[in-house]
This record gives sequence, C-alpha cells and structure tokens, in this order.
Amino acid sequence: MTVAEHEYPYLLPQADVLTKPFWDALREHKLAIQECGACGKLRHPPIGVCPECGSEAIAWRVMNGRGTLYSYIVVHQTALPNWRGSVPYNIVMVALDEAPDIKLYGNVVDFDDAQLKVGLPVVASYDDVTSEDTILRWRVVDPT
Repeated sequence: MTVAEHEYPYLLPQADVLTKPFWDALREHKLAIQECGACGKLRHPPIGVCPECGSEAIAWRVMNGRGTLYSYIVVHQTALPNWRGSVPYNIVMVALDEAPDIKLYGNVVDFDDAQLKVGLPVVASYDDVTSEDTILRWRVVDPT
C-alpha cells in the first residue's frame, strides 16, 4: 500500500500517458480538456487519435470550469466496502459550458442532495485528497 492509498480510503486516479495531463491540471486546480492539435476538436476521455480528422497531434485546453448539471443519481446503498460509511452520496454528470458535448462525472459538494436537479449551474471544485491526487468535484453556483 502506498502512502497516497493510506491517506485516502477511496479509489484514486490511475493516470496513463493519455490521461496524465488531465490529472496534472487538476492538481494545479485547472480543468484541462484534450483537444486535437490539428483541427481543434475537444474530446474527453482522452484518446490518441482524433475521431474528427484522424490526427495524432494532441494538445490541451484549459476550460473555465463552468457547466450545467446534466444528470445525477444519489447512492443510498453501495457494494463498495470503503464507501458504505459515506452513503448517501451523489454522482453527477456535468455538461461543460464551453463544450456541451463533453460530459464529466464527479460529485456536487456542500449542497443538499434533495435539491439537486438537472439544469443547475455548477463550477469545478478541486479536492486535494492526497499530496499527489486531486479529484474533480462540483459546486452549485446559484441554486435559485
């Protein structure tokens, strides 16, 4: 067991060559999305070849971190032993304002799960769960 696993009882990101820039940006409290270095098409999750033009050129674009709650669930029972003490918790899908076709998962924090609804405006929040790992979360901007 590594130090990071000991510090944080839940699943941690397992970055690879394609996803490492995404996780590195989160650690800097930035939301970066992969884009094609040839045609500029944004894509997530990161892949090695652009589905639009076939280029293998990869770049990263820092986004403003704003989005809209696209879908959500509230988990009341989990099969994962480490998470049983944390129920209920939400899992949300957020459509980015700058790239509505891109949907990112996470959790809305500091908000009553009973008040969650599709269409809520959210902004990226960065949870430094270990000294090496930052998890993307979301905060409701204005619940009214």
